[in-house]
Amino acid sequence: MNIKFQHQTSLIKENSFGVTDEKNDVTLSVEIEIDNNHRTGGWYEFYDESDPDNWYAGGVLEIQDGELIGYDGCYSLPDFIINKLVEVGIKDGL
Repeated sequence: MNIKFQHQTSLIKENSFGVTDEKNDVTLSVEIEIDNNHRTGGWYEFYDESDPDNWYAGGVLEIQDGELIGYDGCYSLPDFIINKLVEVGIKDGL
């Protein structure tokens, strides 16, 4: 299953030294791919449509028996990714 949508938000880049950049009123292009039977996993990515080279993130989704049990790629999985997964029937097990 391939899901594409846009999301309006603000972004913050942060590392161990603190916040390194911020941007408000950003339109993100978001794509989520889940295996066809919702049983083994998938991936996600999102980027700022106006500056994709500087504002990009993506990673892996760990799904087991229709439940999100883990992820990799971002420090914390954004709510807009989790909410979209729930909309399409994936349980939030995080």
